[in-house]
Amino acid sequence: MQLFDDALPEVYGYLLHRCGDLALAEGSSQAPVQPPRGDTFSHTLHLQVDDVDATVRGARAVGAQVEREPGDEPYGRVAVLVDPFGHRWLLNQPPARATRYRQGDVAYATLEVADAERARQFYGAVLGWQFSSGSLPGAWNVDAARPVVGLWGRSDLEPQVQLCYRVDDVAAAAERVRACGGAAGGVDRKPYGLIVECVDDQGASFLAVATTSVSGGCLRLAEHPRCSRTAPADAGSAGVQPEI
Repeated sequence: MQLFDDALPEVYGYLLHRCGDLALAEGSSQAPVQPPRGDTFSHTLHLQVDDVDATVRGARAVGAQVEREPGDEPYGRVAVLVDPFGHRWLLNQPPARATRYRQGDVAYATLEVADAERARQFYGAVLGWQFSSGSLPGAWNVDAARPVVGLWGRSDLEPQVQLCYRVDDVAAAAERVRACGGAAGGVDRKPYGLIVECVDDQGASFLAVATTSVSGGCLRLAEHPRCSRTAPADAGSAGVQPEI
């Protein structure tokens, strides 16, 4: 967690400091806020981390009391500590296979355009997107976008956004597509799982993917018919990156 030194304006009597995705509240004369006292806690802050052991070592080094040493549980590796200000934290490092994604969530989106460079300039200026080059000419990753976003440019492409949805069972999803008046191709097996190309009953194309394996700490997401991507195995955390 990176602590930023810039303070946010006082809000409702609290002086807020930005700390990554968190805001730390410091009491003021208008808000008599105090940290917990004694051995009884009204709450425990649950925090998901990439490495429980390293986090505990770092916290202990700067004054935290470790209430529960890191240990493995069915839901991941966990530890409990109390920071120097009296707050109790439960740290969780989820198993590599864990995910917060559900069936129907967008796994990734591909923005197809005729001119990739023009699209990069446009979306970089409008949305602040930053890009890294992909593995194919005209293919770009949108850095740190959620969900995963890729840009694919080729002169013969019609502008569209290609969505890939997560499903629990690709074959069953393909059957539902056909039963509802759409079309689905054959299920394609990839190292990361199964994927199928589909068209809905109004002619819109999309992909469906079920990821089944984790390799090297990265969850292999679905491949667009012309592009491929990877993203960190995450249970919904920040930093999902496509690789086209």
